[in-house]
Amino acid sequence: MDRIELKIIPLNASNVKIAGKIQYEIFPYSSAYSLYLAEVENKRNDYFDYIICLGETPIGVIGYNLDNDDSETAWVSWFGILQKYRKRGIGKQSLDMLCDILLDNNFKIVRLFTYEVWNESAQPFYKKYMDFGEYYTNKDDNQYDIEVGKCKIFTKSLTDKKAQLWNNKFIDIGAEDKLHEESLLKLKLDKLI
Repeated sequence: MDRIELKIIPLNASNVKIAGKIQYEIFPYSSAYSLYLAEVENKRNDYFDYIICLGETPIGVIGYNLDNDDSETAWVSWFGILQKYRKRGIGKQSLDMLCDILLDNNFKIVRLFTYEVWNESAQPFYKKYMDFGEYYTNKDDNQYDIEVGKCKIFTKSLTDKKAQLWNNKFIDIGAEDKLHEESLLKLKLDKLI
């Protein structure tokens, strides 16, 4: 498949509303708009987000956040492509571009957190792209009482060295609940939804 001319543009004050609207359209059950606003206002320095553009058209979001316990690991954050642009290789190319950025910043491992059911359509892609996946079942973390389909972490080594399993270390899924509620309010105040 031919590479599509894509670019990923860092999040900034002039495009944060676009990113918030796209992210919410892709993930209406978990908005990151408050996080995006804090990032562009320099109140957060642990997230680095981008808008994926096809030509000049914003079509998705992608980013990463730091792993506080491992300076060589980054976590993919809010990665998604608008529905009408999927199945064209854009997701793979976008993730390739992000991995290049990570390598340039001396990261060795990239991890991605997802849900089997809520992100069902992306599971085959993650299984193919990443080195391995594992279920996340830490009993001390909020699992949203999911009865069908579980939380999953996918991992990819960016070097020749094999990555290790995450092994259910606590990641605090519940922290997203408060962020989502704040984000919904801000999206409404900014008339984005």
